[in-house]
Formats: sequence, structure tokens, C-alpha cells
Amino acid sequence: MDPNLGNPPTETPEPIPIDRQKVLEDVEARIPDALKYVSLTLGELAKEKQTTRAKFDEFGANFKKHVQSIERDLSSQLDYLSQICIGQAHKGTTWSTSQAVALDKAASDELHRDLSNLSNRYDFSASVQDGSEADMDTDQPQSSSNVFNFPA
Repeated sequence: MDPNLGNPPTETPEPIPIDRQKVLEDVEARIPDALKYVSLTLGELAKEKQTTRAKFDEFGANFKKHVQSIERDLSSQLDYLSQICIGQAHKGTTWSTSQAVALDKAASDELHRDLSNLSNRYDFSASVQDGSEADMDTDQPQSSSNVFNFPA
């Protein structure tokens, strides 16, 4: 039996769905941070005594950095979903195909073992060499109605 039968193939570098969900949860947690910088900037503008331009630039740069990070992560998630929707190969489709192939191979190997056991149990070569049609099951007499040696 194949040791990798239940495991997804390792050649695809895509993260598993749990990792994708964790990325989305991280994005959701970063959104309030981005809004915090907007709030700080608006709070400074509302004050009568405003701070320096450098402080506004700092808040703006932090907000921009957070928004770009969120946008990048959401774009990668949307790209993955669009690949699934249009039918391009992704981890789910390639894994199920490779697992089906592995299961078919395991079934084929088991069938070959069973045939080998039957071949060892009944000596087919002796009946072919003698030219006779000897029964595989010697307990049952040959009859015209039971040509295939099925039990009556």
C-alpha cells in the first residue's frame, strides 16, 4: 500500500484551507489598526493646537502601510478563489486526482496478489501441459450443466 495514500501531494506550494482561513482572520484583525491611524489623524486635525506636519505624515504612512498589507493579502485570496471558479488546477483538484490514482493502484496491486494466490493454489500449468481439461475443484464431478465448476 502506498504510504502517501492519505496525504496530499507535496509538490503544490499552496497553503491548505485552514492556512487560508488564518490569513483572512489576520486581515480582519489588522483592519481596526488601519482605522486607528485614520482616527488619530482626524483627532489631531480636530484639536485647536495642531501637531507638526511630520506627525500627520507618520500617521498617513502607517495607515497606507496597513491598507497595502490588507489589500495584498485579500488580493491573493481572491486570486485563489478565481482560479477555483474558472477550473484551473489548484490543490483541491490535484490532490483528489492523485488520491484516486493511488487508490486505483492499491486496488490493482491487491487484485494481482489475489490472482497470484489463486494461481499458486490451483496449478493451471499442469492441465494445460497434459492437454486435458482437469477440474480445478476435484471434489465436484464434471457435468454438462455445470461447465464452470460452480457449486450446485
